[in-house]
Amino acid sequence: MVAQTKKLGGLRDSFQGAREYQQIEGLQSEVEELKAEVARLKSLELDSVQQSQLELQIEQLTAQLAERSGVHQILISSIDRDEAQPRTVIPPALIQERAESLRTKGQLTPIIVIPNGDRYKLFEGELRWRSAQKLDWEKLDAVFLTSAESLNATEIFERQVVTSIQSQRLHDLDIAEAIVKITVDRYPNWSGRETDIPKTLHAALRKMEREGTNPDFNLLKIADPDTQQAWLNRIDNKDEEKQIFQVILALQLHPASISKHILPLLKVADDVKAAIREYGIEGSKAKQIDRLTPQYLGQSEEDAVKARAEVIQQIAEDKLSLMETKVLVNDIIESHSPTPISKPDRVVQVTGKVNKLLSDIQTDRELSDLERALKEIQKALKIKRSELQQST
Repeated sequence: MVAQTKKLGGLRDSFQGAREYQQIEGLQSEVEELKAEVARLKSLELDSVQQSQLELQIEQLTAQLAERSGVHQILISSIDRDEAQPRTVIPPALIQERAESLRTKGQLTPIIVIPNGDRYKLFEGELRWRSAQKLDWEKLDAVFLTSAESLNATEIFERQVVTSIQSQRLHDLDIAEAIVKITVDRYPNWSGRETDIPKTLHAALRKMEREGTNPDFNLLKIADPDTQQAWLNRIDNKDEEKQIFQVILALQLHPASISKHILPLLKVADDVKAAIREYGIEGSKAKQIDRLTPQYLGQSEEDAVKARAEVIQQIAEDKLSLMETKVLVNDIIESHSPTPISKPDRVVQVTGKVNKLLSDIQTDRELSDLERALKEIQKALKIKRSELQQST
């Protein structure tokens, strides 16, 4: 049963651009001032002091909502998640962690919902909502937003994406899907051509690279909108290419990095996407799993799906690193090779694999994983050399 606490602590998750998102009927003027202040702060790059100030404003706004219309206990079964919100990947471990917090400490802050007939649409608090279900709770404390019909859904979604990216709450797959959705929402000419967005961005970047006109995207992505627009006006690119750049830069993301690492996730198999959402598997590992195709395995699609499922299960159970995942996938592909590989070819192949792994490394952790693997190989080589010397 849900904890009966009514304590109104600061919301840990961002309350999305309050002034832009809702007009709350009948609230006192101080609530409107708080909403304006929240909106102002949300438009800034926040340091730790500003973040604390924002959380205080959110706490005060939530308290005003509770004071005005009260904190209500509503049935969890009557709550519907917001299908339009950008976050779809919530790892089970995170849900379990929050469930344990709810179990031991109770619900410290109410979720925020929008009344919709005899049901409620979840606006903020999905992690608490999911975690409470895991505990078999029947009810949750909630405060209400009204005038839902006045919400600008597209603007809400965009601000949710920006805030979630800044707080590192979005999976790479969520980011990829959000970029496509925002592009189509802003520029209807892309409707029905969503799969062309990654290809168009890739072609635009290749053109810039050939012509030597690549800007410093690290600086451009954090520039103000006027500076970004001035760059878009200067470049000699097609309008549709500029549209994609505009969306990505407005989200403060690096177009080249998005093209290479994020958007390719849109092409992974549906069962791999399902695994991402169920287990929270990182995008880099998902792309490795997706290499297990009928073409590489020389098998049917059904067998390939089964092979991917086994790898997914092993990654989830054994918490394999990216390097371990790559090795596992490579071994599976090699074991299904239709022709035996000669010993000299194997040496060349191993060298090629190591070089490929080096070129793919993006983090210190991945480099450490490779170093450990190479040390194990060196150890095995010494043992083998000793065995060979003893046998001669």
